Formats: sequence, C-alpha cells, structure tokens
Amino acid sequence: MNWFESLVTALLLLVNLPVLAGAVDVDYQVTEIPYNLRDISESGFEIVLSDEEVSNPLPIRFAFDFYGDFYTAAYISSNGFITFDAGSSPGCCSGMPIPTPGGIDNMVAGFWEDLNPSNGGTIRYQTLGTPPDREFVVGFYQVEHFRGNSPVEMEMILHEGTGIVELQYATATTAGESNHSVGVESEGGQYGTQVDYGSTFSFTNEARLLTPNDVDGEPKAVARFAVEKEFNDDNPVEVEVVISCNTGLPLQQASIISEGDGVVFIVTDFIEGELNCNITEASDSEGYQTFYSPDGGVTYPGGASCEYLEVSFGEANSCLIRNELERVLVDVTKWWIDENSQFDAVNFAEADYECENEQFDADVFGSLEFLGDGATDGFFVFPRWDGTTTCTVSETLVEGGIDVDDSECLSLSVAPGNGASCSIYNTRLYEGIPTLSRYGRALMALLMLGVGLVTFRRVA
Repeated sequence: MNWFESLVTALLLLVNLPVLAGAVDVDYQVTEIPYNLRDISESGFEIVLSDEEVSNPLPIRFAFDFYGDFYTAAYISSNGFITFDAGSSPGCCSGMPIPTPGGIDNMVAGFWEDLNPSNGGTIRYQTLGTPPDREFVVGFYQVEHFRGNSPVEMEMILHEGTGIVELQYATATTAGESNHSVGVESEGGQYGTQVDYGSTFSFTNEARLLTPNDVDGEPKAVARFAVEKEFNDDNPVEVEVVISCNTGLPLQQASIISEGDGVVFIVTDFIEGELNCNITEASDSEGYQTFYSPDGGVTYPGGASCEYLEVSFGEANSCLIRNELERVLVDVTKWWIDENSQFDAVNFAEADYECENEQFDADVFGSLEFLGDGATDGFFVFPRWDGTTTCTVSETLVEGGIDVDDSECLSLSVAPGNGASCSIYNTRLYEGIPTLSRYGRALMALLMLGVGLVTFRRVA
C-alpha cells in the first residue's frame, strides 16, 4: 500500500472542510456503466458500526466538489449512505424520496435502507489511485438487513476533480422490509437527483454514474488548490502551509495541517491565464528534508514550492508536501588521563554502541575505534519524532591496567535534527598506582584540604 493510503490514526482524523458556503443547484446526469466493483473487502480500512450508527469523520484525502462545496472528510451511515454533515442522523428506518428537505441531507445514497451490519458483513473505505485522479471508495460487503436477510454488497465511489459519483452493485435487494433510496442530495435538501426509490427494485452486477452538469454552462473565475501533508515517519506535528498568488482574491492564505491532514485553498476573481501561485511549508520541520509534488508529479528534493503558472478557470490543483526524516550523528570522543608519558603508551581503545527505538531499523549496533587522546568516532541513527530513541556506548577494553569512565555515554537521548555527543575517559594505571581521573583528582584535593584543616586545629 503506497503512502497515499497510509492509515490515519484516530487522533489525526480529518475534520470535514467545506470551503464555500451554500449549496448551488447542480443537475446530475445518470447513466448506466459497466459493472466494475473495486472490491476493497480485504485492503480497505474496516469501520465497525452497529445498528443505526454513523462513523467518525473519515479522510477522503482530496477535496471532493459536491454541490459547490469542497469536502475532505465523509461520514458513513450503517444504513447505506455517505453524508458530509457532522452529527447526521443514521437514517432510521427507511429511505426517503430525493430530495427531501429536513431529512438526511448533504449525502450520497448508495442504498439507503434499514441495514444492520451487526447482523453480518463488513464496511470498509479506501482512497485509490494517485492525484489528480483518485477515488474514495466506501464498500458495503455482505451487510445484512435489520431482519438479517438479503445481504447488500455495493460501493459508493467519489471521483477527484470532477465531482462524479459512481455506484457499483454486486447485489442490493430491499427484501420487502422498507423503501430504499438511491441518489444524491445537497446540503439542506434543496436540490437532489434521485436514481431510484421504492420497496421492490433491486440491483445485480450493475452500476450507475452520476455526473454533475455545469450550473450555467460557463466557467467560473475560481481555482482550487488541495494541499496534503505527509511525514514518512508519521510525525503528528502541526505545520503551517501558505499559498501566495500574484493576483486574485485573496493574495495569500495560510492553514495549519498535520500528517494525513489537508486543506483546500480557493482563489477567485482573477483573469484566466494570469494567475500564478506558490504553495510552501512556512514552518521549518527540524530534522526533515522537504519534498514538493505538484499535481501528482514526481516528488523531488530541493524544490522551493509547489508552483502553478497561468492557472485557468475551474482548475483543480493538488500539492503533496512530504517530509522525510534525516539521519543524525552520534559523536563519541576518547580522552586519556596519563601523566606518566615517559612510558610512551599507545592510547588505543574500542567501544560498542547500540540504539533502541530507532525509527526504521529493528537493530542499530556496531563498534567504534579510537587512536590517540581526543580521538573521535561516531555513527548515524534515524531518531523517532517522540524522543524515545536512546543510544548507549560502552568501551570494550583491549588491555589491562586501564580504568574506564563511560558514564556520559550510557543513555543518550537522540531527537530529529539534533545529534548527540559524549566522552569516554580512560585512566592508565602504573604498578598498581592509578593516575587519577579528573574526578579522582578533585576528590583527592578535597581530602587533602580536610586533612590539613584537622592538623591545623590540633596544632592550634
């Protein structure tokens, strides 16, 4: 599964994002198309719903144009429809004619009826494809009716950029329990296109395509820019993204988004072909390299932004901003405390290192070598964003008569963008008499001072 379908955790679920206010009158042309079930019954993300329940907001991963509003999240009802309204009723216990103001509004009804997934079957969702031609698929697979008969297997598919709704049916039968509804309905229920309504009709290996027509046949001076954010290590940190344009309204917009999140910038009131815009990540992500991928193009490093030139009316653009974690250096220095230089000792030592909670590798370990006083060696690690990566460096003695102090290196915390460093101190011993370490010399000085004070008091 590619990174466009990365699982968004409950903390990162998108909030539905309508960016224009008020539904517009859009007629949908309904056509029969070949049966082509996407079948995400294994690959899709499962949503567990009981009878008469609506899901949390689920990420569409692109901006879907529905009756003049753009949405980045959807809610699934256990009764066979998608809605873009938070707090929607689950639609018990029968479908209604489309449109019906005050009922279930702002919805795509694949097979709205009295279904009950608690009786059997699964509901899944998944975004397929790559920008700018992705599909958001919601599948009901062998979902039972309330009375536990005639399971429904169908998919509701939202198409990026076009606002097209596709309905695929392996089997869908009312089972004579209640009326079912198929179609689309605007916010507030003012507008809608009904494909079917009743208690007897059924679908078997069939499909319908609902294509929105232009309201007045004329293009509008509107362009939209859908921005997605991705960290290759799933870092949930929030970042600011900014769009700046040379003309149109507004000239600049900003939004705070995070991993798996998105925003749709809308620019209006410009002359066709004269609009140029750039989208950038304004806040630096320390320890990461930033990649910009405009309109599903090749993701490349070093680019300053997603750039759009001579934008046309109605144009739908996309920008993926991807941050990739960079390695950091853990640097170790070896110091020798050896005041008896007449022995001409060779100051050579080795040390082992090991890291826990490294981001990409299961185990990080190895050895370091030091030759001479002040010698350094090091290693690289991919640290976790949450600061739980720790590295330990301990010396392996290669000769006797050496006292080792590696306490600085026993538990090093490593974070993105910040390396770590420590020192190991060796004290060489001669004929059983150690040359004191820096701590030993300090302690000896204190002891000598104490003895001197005691002697002074006795003499006094």
